[in-house]
Amino acid sequence: MKLRFALPCLALLLAVPSLLAADPPSAVKVLPDQAQGLQVAAPFGDAMVLQRGMAVPVWGRANPGTEVAVEFGGQRKNTVCAADGRWMIKLDSLEASAENRVMTVVCGERKIEFKNVLVGEVWVCSGQSNMEMGVYACLTPEKTKAEANDPLLRLRALNQLMSPLPTDDLPTASPWLPDSPAGRDSGPWGGFSAAAYFFAKKLRSELKVPVGVIQSAWGGTLIEPWTPPEGFAQVPSLKSTSDWLSNVGSDYQNQVAKNLDALEAFTREARRAIAEKRPLPLPPAAITHPINNQGVATALYNAQIHPLIPYAIRGALWYQGESNLGNPDTAIYGDKMAALIGGWRQVWGQGDFPFYFVQLAPFKYGHPPERLAEFWEVQTSVTKKVRNTGMALTNDIGDFSDIHPKNKQEVGRRLALLALDQTYGLKQVAATGPQFVSSKVEGGAIRVDFSDCAAGIKSSDGKPLSGFEICGAEGVFVAAQASIDGKSMVISSDKVPAPVQARFIWTQCPTHNVVNSEGLPMNSFRTPGPKNLALRASYTCSNPNTHNWGASGQLTDGSWTGDGATCFASNEDDVFPKDATVDLGKIQTIHRLVFGVPGFGSTKTLVAEVSQDGKTFQEVGRQVFAQGKEDRTNLKLAATPARYVRLKAIDRHDNANQFPIGFVFITELEVYGE
Repeated sequence: MKLRFALPCLALLLAVPSLLAADPPSAVKVLPDQAQGLQVAAPFGDAMVLQRGMAVPVWGRANPGTEVAVEFGGQRKNTVCAADGRWMIKLDSLEASAENRVMTVVCGERKIEFKNVLVGEVWVCSGQSNMEMGVYACLTPEKTKAEANDPLLRLRALNQLMSPLPTDDLPTASPWLPDSPAGRDSGPWGGFSAAAYFFAKKLRSELKVPVGVIQSAWGGTLIEPWTPPEGFAQVPSLKSTSDWLSNVGSDYQNQVAKNLDALEAFTREARRAIAEKRPLPLPPAAITHPINNQGVATALYNAQIHPLIPYAIRGALWYQGESNLGNPDTAIYGDKMAALIGGWRQVWGQGDFPFYFVQLAPFKYGHPPERLAEFWEVQTSVTKKVRNTGMALTNDIGDFSDIHPKNKQEVGRRLALLALDQTYGLKQVAATGPQFVSSKVEGGAIRVDFSDCAAGIKSSDGKPLSGFEICGAEGVFVAAQASIDGKSMVISSDKVPAPVQARFIWTQCPTHNVVNSEGLPMNSFRTPGPKNLALRASYTCSNPNTHNWGASGQLTDGSWTGDGATCFASNEDDVFPKDATVDLGKIQTIHRLVFGVPGFGSTKTLVAEVSQDGKTFQEVGRQVFAQGKEDRTNLKLAATPARYVRLKAIDRHDNANQFPIGFVFITELEVYGE
């Protein structure tokens, strides 16, 4: 979908030049007989829920200078409409109420009434398809429908909409619907976010007050389009996006200005052609706003979040990440989440309101298997770096063959546990599963300490604990045993007498049985270990591949999966030597290289070389690999200062193995320092 300024729009701009600088439309509910008078912001409607325990803004438009009054819950507040037609009134803090009442907004002889209004808890729920996934698409839809009989639970869904500029309208929003027979027979009820719905059901059962949830989600979307400019400006690593957003308006204006002469010439010629009844000339090319699709920064925020602000809410839920997982730099997602959360909080003006999100579910994503675990690690880091946040764990309720796991009942429940514990002060025995705290090597084992264990850690099925791996200095992980010692675990393997690092479910399709006493799963983790200095480092190749293979960072992507999606490849010319040179970014002291080949191809001898300046290289070792065997070597060095590490293929095996003999295939290169 693209938003374009087509010919009629540009003609209108020429006819009314002041429109170029006009404010975006107001957030209003326009009644047919009141289009020129009193209007109330789009989030308000019959059957809505207002947030208890805080000031409640009510806003809209009316004729400048006129008096507007709002009546609700025994309060009557008034204000005078500003010169730009905008007005806002803040009701004093409201107590929770299950009584269906009327909110009245009056301006002169005009009056708007909102009926069946409740006061309770309000949450905004956003993200991509797993947040969008409706109750009818999840487990036991008929049971869910039969149990929908709670008129104090209200739902509202926003249809998918984007905008190049912040807009205050919600022209495609569904009405507020009660969770009752009256609401469930409507189309929007069955398609409402299951995760948000079951979250709200749990809150209702525990808090005993009305609950309203607003869904604003769009499947397949990135995090960037949901983020306001204020969010990008808060995070230094996202400065390029912030700078682009700062200039996009003036750039677009310049683009329009350059095309005005052509448009004016076309208009004159078109008028003459019409008058003379001859063929019309072709118009100038349509001008496209740079923020012209749902994948561009701020496009969804502008249309699907901005119109809700400053509707009083308790907090927000977020269920997204699949579309950002394709970026091998998983760490940047943490910065983008910080921008999203900080941006929403800044523009809403309600302080650091609660923000809870869902761990990305296990699935065969098609990326290196380790990337999902790294993504989980980044998501976990957000809960530690950004205050008043939490993550609902889902590593045990995914579906490896379905990116949309159906057990949203448990997702909603786990989100609600976080809110009940952290937001509402109803301390839960456990609001999340065991979380890694610290580790230390004890002889031939690694002891790991955890928080959030409740009454302790246990096996969910009575079988030995599974999902653990351990490695020694060579960095090769093997399956490990784990024993429970209170809130600690001792991890070991007979194959690794001198361990240096342990990890848990470090893959995209994990199977494990480790939970706390409340049945909540252990979070994935890896203990501190040697740092791979080459991870995602840039590199050059003397004979680059011409088939788009190995051109996207596969040599240093951290994956030892020996397949075409994750291996580096040169071109197929039967000319040697060929090399790939990794830039570590600065001179560092290194003492170990790990590199290897997949089970296909004809790669034979790889020579490892290092350099401080990228010009003079010295050999530090070499390895001859057998053909047809996936293998790696662990090359130990004396402490060596270097910035550049080069792998040079000096020969090949004589027989082709799946591919022409000229290709050089390398699974991965890792570089370790002191």
